Amino acid sequence: MVGYREVYSFTEYPGMLIYSPLITPRLNYVADFSGKELTGRPAAVTSNAGDFLAYDGVKINYSHQRIADSELWICPHHLLFETGIKEQPVDCFEWHGTKAFFKTEGDVEFDIFAASFYLLSRYEEYLVYKKDMYGRYAHENSLAFKENFLNIPLVNIWLQQFRIMLQTQFPGLPAGQAGSQFRIPQFTFLPTYDIDEAFCYKYKSWWRTWGGCLRSVFKRQWWEVKERSNVLKDRMNDPYDSFEWIKELHYLRRYLDAFFLYWWQKKPVVMIKITHRTIKN
Repeated sequence: MVGYREVYSFTEYPGMLIYSPLITPRLNYVADFSGKELTGRPAAVTSNAGDFLAYDGVKINYSHQRIADSELWICPHHLLFETGIKEQPVDCFEWHGTKAFFKTEGDVEFDIFAASFYLLSRYEEYLVYKKDMYGRYAHENSLAFKENFLNIPLVNIWLQQFRIMLQTQFPGLPAGQAGSQFRIPQFTFLPTYDIDEAFCYKYKSWWRTWGGCLRSVFKRQWWEVKERSNVLKDRMNDPYDSFEWIKELHYLRRYLDAFFLYWWQKKPVVMIKITHRTIKN
């Protein structure tokens, strides 16, 4: 048995209980995520059929055969029981108006746990792939891009439909008992900004400023010479400086924000240090 999550009393556990003959770290990972999304706490996982049958709450059977009348049965794909990384055949189909894959038998038409793990873990990025111009995983390689759901929160949509199925399967649970209190989804918008270079011309060392000017002259980029001069004389804003605009926008919309400032230790001469007083302010 691998990755067993111990629960002291299944009969009193106020959440979802998942039965699987084999428990793996991958299954525990998905149980943790889906449980928190649906009920606000991790789902418990057991390989003991007796404990599963005795449980009087929301029960999910994750095995190849049905074992109880009062259960929601998901027939598993092999992905969550594997330990290595290999190419997985994926065929998409329509499920309640969205794309789904890893089709199996059961009350749910596909293995929602394995499919969720495949997307949440970004499984494809551990395989051999074509890199983009920055050496990263190119999004054009992904299943999400090829099947046109790259900008859709597909796992969240699946889980909301799954919640409806669970509520239909277990309608008679007393309020507050055994996971009957499903969590209402809450949306939070937290914009983030990756700042590779805070300023184009301002706050640079004198040799960088003069070096940039000479380069512009050598390339006959007179517009850049003029722009640099106007910025340094405070006649116009630095073209990279959008911080005040962002602050005003967030103040009006009451958004929280987070800035990630990038500074590469190997080439500090091309960037303003994050310890600079202007960055701190």
